[in-house]
Amino acid sequence: MRIRAGARLGYYYFWRAVGTRMGIRNIPESYEAFDAWSRAYEREHCRFAASNQRVGSATRDLFASWFPAVLTPLVRYAIYAMFDDETIAAFGFPRPLPLTRPLLRGALNFTDSPNRTRPDGYRIAELGPQRLVDAERRRQTGEATDRRVSDGTRQRSGSGQ
Repeated sequence: MRIRAGARLGYYYFWRAVGTRMGIRNIPESYEAFDAWSRAYEREHCRFAASNQRVGSATRDLFASWFPAVLTPLVRYAIYAMFDDETIAAFGFPRPLPLTRPLLRGALNFTDSPNRTRPDGYRIAELGPQRLVDAERRRQTGEATDRRVSDGTRQRSGSGQ
């Protein structure tokens, strides 16, 4: 499945930070270097095993459980279509029909379009509880805010300090 360049870099930096916090050393310094390292590792180590199938099936079924039960077969099949052939083989999942991946890709791209709940689209920073959205906006603009500190008093923060 193709991922837009900005999202791909975002995933890389997020997971690189997770790995660093986990104490993993020698994480490649760029997305391209990480991609090459990851593919080489997968070629050498990723093979079918019954344990892979158990973990993969449990994860797939957990994800499918978030949807109405009548959609379970469709959700499972869509999950298979999101994996590359090597991952499908390592999990022992069935390969999707040839047109499934392009159809799924089109459907997922369609979800980026404006919709009836957000007809003008949205920015991730604008989603969430309003007080947190407002606090983040103030933080980004340097607007001074009051906040309660541990002793119960209020402390002024932001541009007025």
